[in-house]
This record gives sequence, C-alpha cells and structure tokens, in this order.
Amino acid sequence: MILERDARDVPQEDRRDESAGGRGQQRPEGEPLPRGGARGAVGRPLELVQRALEQPFGPRELEREHRQADRDQQQARAGDEGEAEDDAAEQDAEAGDPERDPVRAPAAAVLLLPLADPLDHASPRPCRALGHGTSVARDSISPMRGIAADIERWRGRGEQVAIATVVATRRSAPRPIGSKLGVSAGGELAGSVSGGCVENEVFGVAREVLAGGSSRLLTYGISDDMALEVGLPCGGEIDVFVDAPDEAVLRRLLEASERAERAVHFTVVDGPETGAELLVLEGGETVGGGPAELAGHAEAIIRGKRSQLLELEGRTVFADVVGPPPRVLVFGAVDTAEALCKACSMIGWHGIVADARAKFATAERIPSAGELIVGWPEDVLERVRPDHDTAVVVLTHEEKFDVPALVGALATEAFYVGALGSRRAQERRRERLLEAGVGEAELERVWGPSGLDVGAQSPEETALSILGEILAVRAGRGGGHLKEAGGRIHADVA
Repeated sequence: MILERDARDVPQEDRRDESAGGRGQQRPEGEPLPRGGARGAVGRPLELVQRALEQPFGPRELEREHRQADRDQQQARAGDEGEAEDDAAEQDAEAGDPERDPVRAPAAAVLLLPLADPLDHASPRPCRALGHGTSVARDSISPMRGIAADIERWRGRGEQVAIATVVATRRSAPRPIGSKLGVSAGGELAGSVSGGCVENEVFGVAREVLAGGSSRLLTYGISDDMALEVGLPCGGEIDVFVDAPDEAVLRRLLEASERAERAVHFTVVDGPETGAELLVLEGGETVGGGPAELAGHAEAIIRGKRSQLLELEGRTVFADVVGPPPRVLVFGAVDTAEALCKACSMIGWHGIVADARAKFATAERIPSAGELIVGWPEDVLERVRPDHDTAVVVLTHEEKFDVPALVGALATEAFYVGALGSRRAQERRRERLLEAGVGEAELERVWGPSGLDVGAQSPEETALSILGEILAVRAGRGGGHLKEAGGRIHADVA
C-alpha cells in the first residue's frame, strides 16, 4: 500500500546536510618438542624454523603465554594504582628476561639455535602475514557490490540493466542512502530500496526506463502501519532515482567495486542533464560524460565517507561513495583482539591483528581476524599503511611494543588511534611518547583509555566499548545517550 508516489524534485528544505596459512597439527599432551641442532637432519633446519614460527607450541608453553596475556588484560582493566605498578614491575622483569625479550635475541639465532626451546618472538625483519578465510580482506562498502554478480550475469546475456538508488531519506527509512535495486530487461531483480514496501512500484518504473523512458526521480511516503511491517517505529519518505546507467561508467564502477578502489559516482538526478554520470576514482581517473566540474568535489566526498545530494549550478547531483570497508589494525594478539575482530566482522569491517610474538598471532587464538601479521610495529605499519579510513588500537601493554606502535600510528592518517590500559599506565605511556618526540598536539589524538564508559569488564564487553568509540569518532558523534542527543539518529556514513 503506497501512500504517495510522486516524480518530483527533492524538497529544498530537505536538501541540506542533516548532520594462516601453513599451520601444523598441535602436539598431543606430554609429547616432547622435536630437537634440532647438530644432531638433527642437516637438510631440515629451515623447514623446522618455519614450522616453529607458524604453529602453536606444546600445551605447557602455550598455556604459560595465555596466562601471561590474560593477566595483562585483567590488570589493564582494573584501573587502580596497584595494578599499574604491577604492570610496570612485570614489564621491568620481562625486559630482563632474555628468552622473552625479542630485542635481545639476535636475528641469526633464529636459524642457528636448536628448537628444543620454542621461539617466542618473530625476528625483527621481515614481518609475515598469515591469511584467514574468515573475512574478505578487500570487500567493498558499496551497495553495488551486493548486486554486482547479478548485473554481470545479466550483461553476459546481453540484457540491458536499470538501477534504482535511494538518494535521500526523511524520518525513518527501511534502507539507507545508496541502497540499490537492479532490474534486468528480462524482468529479474537484485537488491532492495525499501525492504519490500515500494519494490513493485519501482520495478514498474524501471521497466519503463528500459523500454526507452527517461530517468525518473520518485518520492514515496511510507505510512506508520507499513513501517511497522518492515521493522521501523514510524513511517517516513524516501527519494529513489531510476535510470539505465551509462555502459562505460557501469563497467568501470563494477571493476572499482571488485578491486575495492575508492571512488565517487556522480549522477545528475534533477535539473539540466538529468541522468548524466561521472565516475571519479581516488587517483583522479574519470569516466563518463557528466559535468567535469564535479571531479573537483571527489576528494572531499571520499574522505567524508558519506553519500549525499549536492546542489550545484541548478542541478541536483547524487554523489555515491564507493570503496573498501573500514579497517581496524590491532596491536596485540590477546583475547580482546579476538573479540574486537569478531565485532568488526559483524558490521562488515576488516580486522587486522599484529604481534611480534609468533606464538600469540595464530589462527587458533584469533580465528576472527581477517588478517594476522607477525612482525614488529614499524614493519607492520609499513605493510598496512593506515589511511583516513583505518582505526589503530594498541592492546600490548608493553612499552617496547606500545611506544613504536603509537608513534608510527600518529604519523599516519588513521582516523582513530586508541590504547588500552589504566589511567596510571596512560600517564607513563604519555611520558614515553613525549620522550620519543611526539608533540602535545599529536598526543591529543590518542584515545586512552580506549573505549566508551559502559562499565565493560569482559574482553567481549571491552571490545564493544572500543568499537563503539571508533564508530562515534568516525561519524563525528560524541557517543552519548540518544535520548539526550539532538539531530538525526542515524549517521549517513558509508
């Protein structure tokens, strides 16, 4: 039941911004670790070293490391001075332990020492990445990816395609801005613009466009009763633009979505040149015959991460942001890292966990990570290269890891840099960062203790607290109570 269907302009007052591989089997309980050295097989040392770096070790050794990591986590969450002093004492003790301190272990020893004593840490260079199958490392945030396979199938059969896109919403809406419904000339559908409320009507308009009709900007009103049927507390309005996209633009857009390239797809939805398109990629490449001046707005829109309507020289233009999912780079393969990666996966983000300690960074300990890296912070940052859509979280609680990780992260465009630990630990860390040459202004970028004040205790609760703060920072929100907030509830961030 459609209350309104109107092909009209978007109201002027509503156009404003409403702001592992290679893992071996674990040894049975009690079975001794294999020994190498002069008595071992001469042809196998490199193979044995590789296994030692990539797989978990015997139960007693790994259990000891697990207990140590869990104690570090509990101490960081306790937040009192006694806990902080214990942290400092523990770090001092570890700094004097040549078996645990990777700084003291010469790189050559990795190849020469017998394997009776497990290697706790990776050699300083190079870092190693252990891929996972639990997350798509280069997925895309673009709704186009959700219907790309269907569009390619239709195009492979030589069928024309029409695409309907949600370009504006008011009050509640079943689908966010940028949501898409694809319609083939053969009558197939893929995607959604309203969760079922108006799909039938939009399908009919799409068939008209495919038959030679002009592009259409439609406005639909959704009643309160209809909204309840699709899980909304109240009704609202959506503006949907329906057109048959330019073939060259569509082909390059599908490629960009598949390759996880960042871009903005501009479409004139009202005014002169309605239906004209211009695709602008982050590197400056342009495709399409839309107004060339639109390219000048691309960089700001990509960095703003928000698909939106623009009013430019008498035209209403929809700017649709395309790109890979946000990334969260976590230093420290501890229990909170696993919980944080699991939470990231639930919202479609890409979690990366790095640790210089090879026995920590295993798929058995961190199964939810999209990527595991064994390496020192400097090498990890060089490999990952955090950008304006990357959050960095430090969970290691050891200065020899924390300080270089934070110094390096602050030198990047990462939109969030956070560090777990008590307030006392944060003060000590701040002193070390100042000594390392970090300025006061840069230190203000560090969110520490990391997370929202929700009373978190368990690793899972702590992970939700941290991810909640990351989401708030990315959306430019304060992370407080919605009942006390003004403006829109939902942030239009891609």
